[in-house]
Amino acid sequence: GFRCLKLIVDDFLDHLPPPTESSSVGARTALLDCCSSFGKSRHDVNTSLTAIGLLWSIADQDPDPKSIDRALAKMVFLSSDSRTEVRNCSVNTLFSCIVGRGQRYSASQWKAIICETVFGVFDHVSARGENEKTILPVDAQSPKGGNGKSNRYKVSVHHSRDSVGKQWATTEVMVLRGVNRLLRNFFSQLLLTMENDEVDSPWFETAWRRILNYSLIAAMQSGGRDTMELRKAGIDMLLVCCQLSCHGGIVAAITPARVGTNMEVVNGALRSVRDANSKSTDNKDNGSPPISDVTLRWRQKLFLDSFQTLEDLRYHFESDAEDAEEDNSHYVESVQLQVLHKLSEGLAKLYDCCKDEELSPEQDFEKSFVALVATVAKKAAGDAGSRFLTQAQRGCFDLLRTMTANSSSAALKVLASLAGESFFWVADSKKDDAIDPIKPEAAKVVADEFANERLSHESKVEVLCRILSAYAVEQGDASWDANAATSERKVSYELLVPVMQGGLESATLLETGDAALPEETNMQVNILWERTFFTLSRMLSPSQIFMLCQNSELASHMMELILAVTVNAREQDYEDCGVLLSEGTSNSLAAAKQQVSSSKTQGPSTVLVLKGVIKVFKACLEGLCKILPNSDVLQSVIEVALRDAIGLISTDDENERKIDLGEAISLSVCGVLMSEQGLESTVIAVFRQLCLLTSVENVKLRTEVSLLLSGIDLAEVLEDSFRRTEEAEERALEAERRNAELEAEIDDLQDENDDLQQQVAVFMASSAIS
Repeated sequence: GFRCLKLIVDDFLDHLPPPTESSSVGARTALLDCCSSFGKSRHDVNTSLTAIGLLWSIADQDPDPKSIDRALAKMVFLSSDSRTEVRNCSVNTLFSCIVGRGQRYSASQWKAIICETVFGVFDHVSARGENEKTILPVDAQSPKGGNGKSNRYKVSVHHSRDSVGKQWATTEVMVLRGVNRLLRNFFSQLLLTMENDEVDSPWFETAWRRILNYSLIAAMQSGGRDTMELRKAGIDMLLVCCQLSCHGGIVAAITPARVGTNMEVVNGALRSVRDANSKSTDNKDNGSPPISDVTLRWRQKLFLDSFQTLEDLRYHFESDAEDAEEDNSHYVESVQLQVLHKLSEGLAKLYDCCKDEELSPEQDFEKSFVALVATVAKKAAGDAGSRFLTQAQRGCFDLLRTMTANSSSAALKVLASLAGESFFWVADSKKDDAIDPIKPEAAKVVADEFANERLSHESKVEVLCRILSAYAVEQGDASWDANAATSERKVSYELLVPVMQGGLESATLLETGDAALPEETNMQVNILWERTFFTLSRMLSPSQIFMLCQNSELASHMMELILAVTVNAREQDYEDCGVLLSEGTSNSLAAAKQQVSSSKTQGPSTVLVLKGVIKVFKACLEGLCKILPNSDVLQSVIEVALRDAIGLISTDDENERKIDLGEAISLSVCGVLMSEQGLESTVIAVFRQLCLLTSVENVKLRTEVSLLLSGIDLAEVLEDSFRRTEEAEERALEAERRNAELEAEIDDLQDENDDLQQQVAVFMASSAIS
């Protein structure tokens, strides 16, 4: 019988009467019923699969919409078959038939197909899938298994083993992919149905929300590898909905073809086609009617619903709703990483679609999108102690880097938050469990992107302020110094240097600009400088100078930080900054002297520490020379430093380290005084100490001091000093003369006051008599 049916459909379907005749309707209905019956028959799977193909043949050759509906109804009926092969084939055939004839459907037909046909398959397949997950095997329903043995010892089934629940999950995946395919091909056509729908809530909006709900439920499935593809399909569906409904459309995320363009298969071989094909396509697109404002508003509404569903997925990940099975925790963790990797790839495509509109900087959607990317990066962590980022994390960081390059301040702020304390600490590579790769990677991205000129100065200032605030919070911990010496991390300012340089430069450009700063920005700049001075004061404190200078590289970073502060410091902050730098020089010298005094032997570590301390001392001294040249503070610092250096050089004990330290201090002072201009007055102020250094044994030091003194024109300096003294004396004489004039004027006014008081007394006496 089936062979006869196949013969009729293959060879004699064209001989049936036209669909308009009543006899044709009965014949075609009988054929559909026969195909459905053979498809439902459990005699042979191949027969059932072939019968489903015959349904498609009948539907494809019959232009009557009612006949198409009957054929689709038979496919929906077969999509609930308990045999996996049959229902999967039916689902694929169903969506292929819909997509193949979609251009011919009217709005009412689309409504019936999606709301009745597609959702009917959705509901039945998802319901059966849930039932199969909850139904226990027969052996598990009794205290003892089928063999009479206790179920005390559980057996974990490997993920590669097939099961009924896994088979229904596969069918759900095929349904989601079918809807995905349908929307990709006909979204524009379905969107136009909303414009012609006169009700407040068009049917397609309701259907859209229902599709989003199906996709969200699939994406939030729990379990191991059995549901991995279902979760991926749900995530892909959510992202496709966002891409389709955004302003740019899904075309914006399609990578242009690089190989095989203008080619088609002709008789099994690739042949080039004319450019006229592409031109005709372009002309066709250009000739299509423009989208109305009503349709655009509905499209925005659909995007809002889609993005809100993505937000719900983010809340799901943040709440840790997915509990791993203890017996299969390893596989579940692996599945979670693969699912998050799929999500990170999709988010990158979504950003390509929306970067110019919905996800452009300073948009509300952008902040939520960045939060979703950050959540994925956190949840996609690898094994404990892993030294490298996972694929999902790498994708998230690449996306955040791209967003930051496109002037996204929200992405920069999230990266700084993910970095945490990595701007001040680096994990010890010898301690596997101390490594958290996400933090240093985020800090590297922030440090690199601070050189991006497209980022606003306000964003850089705000991010740097947050970073320094985090440092201030950590410094508030009373056990910070102890942690620095005993914890599994080391101090490092390598990533802080470019951030400080860029942030302080932006603060300077904001204040020196022509436009007046808003009150909020001005307050942010003031807070930034407060945080900067606090950070510098802590870095230069006695308890940390020795720790900061354990190696030459760290001392070099400190020099760059001090230079960034002094170059960009505001004039109103010169005095406060000078006090910090002065304390830094004193603390550096104290740490160096303590080191040479406490060390019994001069090893490589001692020499290295001394070099680092001298670097910090020199950086502080250079900063003082820049912001407070020839000031009393600078002269006092240099005088104290040279006096200590002379004392170390002329020490009686046979401690060569003290002599080396004294010479290093002296060389640093001379180098700074020679490199800076206009410090003649300071040199004259410490002339006596410099003369004492001309008699030391160190030839290099004597040469440096001689060059410094020879570069000073004493005659000009003395002449300038005499001139300033004479001007001061003249000003003093002028002040005395003016003072005398004022005293004489006061005496005259006092005499006039006495006369007036006498006249008043006489007047009052005469008035009393009269």
